[in-house]
Amino acid sequence: MYKFCFHNPYSTPETIAFYIHVGHIPTDHDLAKDEHLNPINVKIAELREALESVTAEQKYLKARDTRHRHSKLLPFSAFALS
Repeated sequence: MYKFCFHNPYSTPETIAFYIHVGHIPTDHDLAKDEHLNPINVKIAELREALESVTAEQKYLKARDTRHRHSKLLPFSAFALS
């Protein structure tokens, strides 16, 4: 079991985004003997793991882009109100 603790010493609201992925590519010693393994199934597992990694990276970059876009707009909003 894991615990995640967050502390905000300020009264301003904060947004925290994170993704948790638990898993690994099975190795030969984790599975049945080599003669029972199908090489295509092993490759599918590797591709699935790689795709999940790319998807997680895309989600992170999208959240980061949104966060930075909003932080860039705030200073310019003050000029628009003047």
